[in-house]
Amino acid sequence: MSLASWKGRGVLLSTGETMTRKPCKGDAGFTLVESMLAIGILGFSLSACIISFTMSMQAVKTGANQMTALHSARYELETLRTLSLTNDSALTAGTHSFTNGSAAGTYTVTNLNSCTKNVTVNVTYMNYINHAATGNIATNTLATTLTSTLHP
Repeated sequence: MSLASWKGRGVLLSTGETMTRKPCKGDAGFTLVESMLAIGILGFSLSACIISFTMSMQAVKTGANQMTALHSARYELETLRTLSLTNDSALTAGTHSFTNGSAAGTYTVTNLNSCTKNVTVNVTYMNYINHAATGNIATNTLATTLTSTLHP
């Protein structure tokens, strides 16, 4: 049978029914307005996903910077505590700077009396979340009181 003889005829299925092709009506498909509306909704959804991903990456970077600063402050505070036990004269009153790995900061020593000192350690880090208000800089602060139990 030639292709021309199949025109207008249906295909016989195994169930005995014939499958015929229905003619396409003029109102089938999407209009230009419907298509543009669908593209707009899709674009809005994708931009929301991209913005959400960007904000979460900023939060991850800020968290990593904050943890680095916190560990650096803890390390410096522990170093100062050890220094106060081994060499009390090296822990002088005033504000001093330090660099610890990739973090830098300051520590302030205040003498309360001959046996007691307050030590405050400040380490700055980059904050990518609330950067407009702080200029990308935030500070972790740790404070402790060191007391010498040995009498001079």
